[in-house]
Amino acid sequence: MASAKLYTKTGEGKGTVELPAALFDKPCNEHVVYEAVKAYLASQRQGTHSVKHRHDMKGGGAKPWKQKGTGRARAGSNISPLWVGGARAFGPVPRDYGYRVPRTIRRAAIKGVMTQRAKEGAVLVMEALEPDTHKTKAFVGLLLKLGLTDKKTLVVTGGISANAVRASKNIPGVATLPATQLSAYDLVSHDALVFTQDALAKLSEVFAS
Repeated sequence: MASAKLYTKTGEGKGTVELPAALFDKPCNEHVVYEAVKAYLASQRQGTHSVKHRHDMKGGGAKPWKQKGTGRARAGSNISPLWVGGARAFGPVPRDYGYRVPRTIRRAAIKGVMTQRAKEGAVLVMEALEPDTHKTKAFVGLLLKLGLTDKKTLVVTGGISANAVRASKNIPGVATLPATQLSAYDLVSHDALVFTQDALAKLSEVFAS
């Protein structure tokens, strides 16, 4: 069974703690992780790109010049895609890129990445995370005690901690989010994972099945 270092809410070491086997003792399938991450990134795309097609433009009703006798190429419209300033042929239109993969795939990806991070010794557990202030300096001090100032760190809490979110917002490479919003992309894009004990309890409740 995997274990991780345990820290108090002030960042003081307190031994080790066993990690739930249902979350940190699962196979890590690279293709499953790839599919989950790809679906997540696709859902983040706005898809607001757009161009003007011929039916979106004014003009083009009159033939620019007669068909024969001018020495120029035949032309039927001045909004042709062949002309500078003309319409766009087969251009992008607003669309939704998002799609969903099965829930079992998403959960398998999350468990697999967490297991891999645990094997790498990149998982830390805190008894609680309840910052008294939203100041960034205080949060940086906590990361310094945890030895994570030089790593991209993801802090996972049981619920939404407004102070923790605000305090970590201005620190490059550091993110804080509740356990219910965890995704495979969040896990693979950070080098170190910090879980609060209530976050592990929430994850066990949601993802252990």
